[in-house]
Amino acid sequence: MRVLLIDDEEELISAIAESLSFRGIDADWVTTGEEALNQLESKRYDLAVVDVRMPKISGLALRKVMKKKYPSMRFI
Repeated sequence: MRVLLIDDEEELISAIAESLSFRGIDADWVTTGEEALNQLESKRYDLAVVDVRMPKISGLALRKVMKKKYPSMRFI
């Protein structure tokens, strides 16, 4: 399973990614909605964990865009 973690709190999201990696889950992380959209252009993910409150583009707005472009992706 490949997971994309999106949160503006870098320390938190990097720790979660590391924890998932120890459990054998391939996890990448980014800190902005723009970075998330760029990351999705180069890699396919099964799941995205999205922070609701982020600067510039909210997690809800980001999810809406991502769901249109990547309908098979799941979200938390």
